[in-house]
Amino acid sequence: MAEGRFDPHQLLKVFAIMSQQGERTAAGYALLGLEALSSEDGYTLEFNDQHVRLQLLFHNKYHVDF
Repeated sequence: MAEGRFDPHQLLKVFAIMSQQGERTAAGYALLGLEALSSEDGYTLEFNDQHVRLQLLFHNKYHVDF
Protein backbone atom coordinates (compact mmCIF):
# COMPACT_ATOMS: atom_id res chain seq x y z
CA MET A 1 0.00 0.00 0.00
CA ALA A 2 1.42 3.38 -0.94
CA GLU A 3 1.90 5.86 1.86
CA GLY A 4 -1.23 7.93 2.45
CA ARG A 5 -3.42 5.58 0.37
CA PHE A 6 -5.68 2.70 1.26
CA ASP A 7 -5.95 -0.48 -0.74
CA PRO A 8 -9.70 -1.10 -1.09
CA HIS A 9 -9.11 -4.83 -1.57
CA GLN A 10 -7.38 -5.02 1.82
CA LEU A 11 -10.27 -3.18 3.45
CA LEU A 12 -12.75 -5.61 1.86
CA LYS A 13 -10.69 -8.49 3.28
CA VAL A 14 -10.74 -6.88 6.73
CA PHE A 15 -14.51 -6.51 6.52
CA ALA A 16 -14.89 -10.17 5.52
CA ILE A 17 -12.74 -11.31 8.46
CA MET A 18 -14.68 -9.10 10.87
CA SER A 19 -18.02 -10.43 9.61
CA GLN A 20 -16.83 -14.03 9.99
CA GLN A 21 -14.91 -13.81 13.27
CA GLY A 22 -16.30 -10.70 14.94
CA GLU A 23 -19.20 -10.26 17.29
CA ARG A 24 -22.46 -9.14 15.68
CA THR A 25 -23.61 -5.77 17.00
CA ALA A 26 -26.76 -3.75 16.39
CA ALA A 27 -24.96 -1.75 13.69
CA GLY A 28 -22.43 -4.21 12.24
CA TYR A 29 -19.51 -6.23 13.62
CA ALA A 30 -16.95 -5.71 16.37
CA LEU A 31 -13.53 -7.34 16.64
CA LEU A 32 -10.52 -6.36 18.78
CA GLY A 33 -11.82 -2.84 19.47
CA LEU A 34 -12.67 -2.11 15.84
CA GLU A 35 -16.22 -1.77 14.55
CA ALA A 36 -17.20 -2.41 10.93
CA LEU A 37 -20.46 -1.32 9.32
CA SER A 38 -21.94 -1.68 5.87
CA SER A 39 -24.59 0.49 4.23
CA GLU A 40 -27.83 -1.21 3.22
CA ASP A 41 -26.85 -1.14 -0.45
CA GLY A 42 -23.34 -2.43 0.30
CA TYR A 43 -21.62 0.43 -1.50
CA THR A 44 -20.17 1.99 1.65
CA LEU A 45 -18.14 0.31 4.36
CA GLU A 46 -17.18 2.06 7.57
CA PHE A 47 -14.50 1.11 10.07
CA ASN A 48 -14.12 2.94 13.34
CA ASP A 49 -12.64 2.82 16.79
CA GLN A 50 -12.41 5.41 19.56
CA HIS A 51 -10.18 7.71 17.54
CA VAL A 52 -10.60 7.13 13.80
CA ARG A 53 -13.43 6.60 11.31
CA LEU A 54 -12.62 5.41 7.80
CA GLN A 55 -15.32 5.17 5.14
CA LEU A 56 -14.72 3.21 1.94
CA LEU A 57 -17.04 4.76 -0.63
CA PHE A 58 -18.26 3.93 -4.12
CA HIS A 59 -15.53 3.81 -6.82
CA ASN A 60 -12.87 3.07 -4.17
CA LYS A 61 -12.89 6.59 -2.77
CA TYR A 62 -12.41 6.96 0.95
CA HIS A 63 -12.87 9.46 3.73
CA VAL A 64 -11.03 9.51 7.06
CA ASP A 65 -12.02 11.41 10.21
CA PHE A 66 -9.77 11.45 13.25
